[in-house]
Amino acid sequence: PGRSRPLHPQTNGKDERFHRSLKAEVLKGRTFGGLMQAQQAFDSWRHCYNHERPHEALGLDTPSQHYRSS
Repeated sequence: PGRSRPLHPQTNGKDERFHRSLKAEVLKGRTFGGLMQAQQAFDSWRHCYNHERPHEALGLDTPSQHYRSS
């Protein structure tokens, strides 16, 4: 669901950055043999993105170190 203000595309920056990383690190011109193969690649990348990879905006912590369930 979109949470940005109407007519303010600058509030979409974090989503755009996420999509840029996804394209560069998972897709990179790859083709998949089917939906299951694509889903496995996405799941593997999502785990790395949230639990292993440091994020500069988080002081080089991972998102999982900052996530709090609501």
